[in-house]
Amino acid sequence: MNAKRISDLEEWLAIDIPDGEDSEDEYNVDDILTNEEAQNEVEKLDKYFLRNEQLSEVTELVNNDDFIIFDFPEGNNQNQCTSSDSSIIDTRTLRSQTSQTPIDVNVPVDGGVIPENIEPNIEINRQWKKKNEITADLPQYDVQQLLYNENMFAGCKTATDVFLKFIRPIVDNIIFQSNLYATQNNKNLKLTEKELYAFLGINFCMGYNKLPSYKLYWNTSEDLHVRSISKAMSRDRFLEILSNIHVNDNANLPNNNKDKLYKLRPMIDTLNKIFPEAYYGTRELSVDESMIKFKGRSTIKQYNPMKPIKHGYKLWCIADLNGYILKYSVYQGKNETLEQEFDKYNLGERVVLMLTKPFWKQQRIIMFDNYFTSITLLERLKNEQTLACGTIRNNRKGMPQNLKKDSDIKRGDFDHRFSTSGIVIFKWKDNKVVYLASNYHGNETTTVQRTSKDGSKSNVTCPTLVKDYNAFMGGVDHADRLRALYCVDRKSKKWWLRIFWGLLDIVFVNAHVVYCQIFGQTDVLEVRRSIALGLMAECDPTSKRSICIKRTPPTAPNNRRKKAMSIVKDVRLGNRYDITK
Repeated sequence: MNAKRISDLEEWLAIDIPDGEDSEDEYNVDDILTNEEAQNEVEKLDKYFLRNEQLSEVTELVNNDDFIIFDFPEGNNQNQCTSSDSSIIDTRTLRSQTSQTPIDVNVPVDGGVIPENIEPNIEINRQWKKKNEITADLPQYDVQQLLYNENMFAGCKTATDVFLKFIRPIVDNIIFQSNLYATQNNKNLKLTEKELYAFLGINFCMGYNKLPSYKLYWNTSEDLHVRSISKAMSRDRFLEILSNIHVNDNANLPNNNKDKLYKLRPMIDTLNKIFPEAYYGTRELSVDESMIKFKGRSTIKQYNPMKPIKHGYKLWCIADLNGYILKYSVYQGKNETLEQEFDKYNLGERVVLMLTKPFWKQQRIIMFDNYFTSITLLERLKNEQTLACGTIRNNRKGMPQNLKKDSDIKRGDFDHRFSTSGIVIFKWKDNKVVYLASNYHGNETTTVQRTSKDGSKSNVTCPTLVKDYNAFMGGVDHADRLRALYCVDRKSKKWWLRIFWGLLDIVFVNAHVVYCQIFGQTDVLEVRRSIALGLMAECDPTSKRSICIKRTPPTAPNNRRKKAMSIVKDVRLGNRYDITK
């Protein structure tokens, strides 16, 4: 059969393509129509058909599985099928589907051949198809025998030794900047390394030994006094260090400074460099947001009613299964540097790309929730040889529109579609409908156990993707739990001090994870106490510096005449009387 060659993009096209036996596509097909009836049932199609990503003539199409439909812009169509075109119509008629996003085509197509100058101007839509695929064998992952850097932690015998490996690179800067800040304010701080360690240890001790006011730790009452704190440092010295602690030089603040975290920038950058060097992490990583509590005034304070900490500073974090935070970023609003690097992506996508960039081409598996997930992001990570999956919102751009309705899905049922770019979308119903997306999963099924209100347990069918997501997603949440147990809950009028203590709590969490990898699983409180006592012991009270620690405010001299010593009664009375009787 000789079909007319398509000479104009806006030509109306009507064809008959029989459905396969197992076809489940979204097109309505007339059951039995004669040629004459089919002509009356023809609908106008503003579609063109491609086969193997090449424009094809109509006669080459065999069945519904052999073609992909691409949308073209609507226009004032003037060329319609004439009676001579009716030879291509048989007993069934394919109806058009509702288009979502048309592609941009600026030149006509002639004879099913794509001109060379059309490629740069075409943005091909993703095409979705329901089919069965199995999860391919995961690429070989270069797993480390030890998750931590053995050379870095060689010789560490205590939790304090592990903790010091993380903070030593930032200690010298804190000491220098604190003394500089005190000098700029006409004060003589003379902060030393041992004093800074003791100062940090006291704050860690206050995290698990809480009192209404930090001044009470030096109270002499038996029910309030904490001897280890008062022995390490005096109250006045503690307050003096607290009021002068600093991380960056205010005098070097640029006039047009756009970095709202300038006061903490050296500390943030140094820790972000140390964390991945000290610990390699598991293959499965998760990206999520975390919060540092703060209710004061700050331009970067965020409000999130869905989080346990509703007011505070938002951190974007990537962590492994053990809760080790490999990289983080404090959210401060618009970030021009990040936007220039990933200018074609939205905020959630940029955050994931920024946090995962050091792990590209390592065959890692990244998990994230529906705040971050998009089809564009999954495709980009797949191009970077990074596996990824997560929950996704049903209104994301590019989502397939022909999935089953919510009312047609029972608990344990799901519908799915695979895209031509290798992305799979699942619509699964548990207690409610959930959408998930992945760039490496197939449509295999497994079961998850659910508990009813009456206590009975039942197995619910689900895609394998659901089970993997639940198993590997909670790394950042686990780190938050470890950090919240005995955190340094230090209130301050200085907005940046809250972030300072929050980052030190993150350092403690990472030190705890590494310590457990070296010496075995250990209780969080025991590790916290070991670090706090070890840091406070760094400040030796017998050293010369202890003079300043025990110093007291000067008092006025006492000019009162001392009372003369009196003679004992038995001597004065000459033992004349027995005073014991």
